[in-house]
Amino acid sequence: MRISARDERRAREILRLHADKTYSLADATSFAVMERLRIDQALTLDQHFSQYGWMLLYTPARH
Repeated sequence: MRISARDERRAREILRLHADKTYSLADATSFAVMERLRIDQALTLDQHFSQYGWMLLYTPARH
């Protein structure tokens, strides 16, 4: 999937605004696209998505 220049700018803005987090550019790009498409849930094992505020559809069992 190609992203738009707007998505890339938003991803870089997310990284700047959340410099205290360890989000990758891939994470931030996903967040930007999800915001644009109004997606608020993610099927992922990446906890960065819940840190950013998305509802995770899968959470690993804790032992």
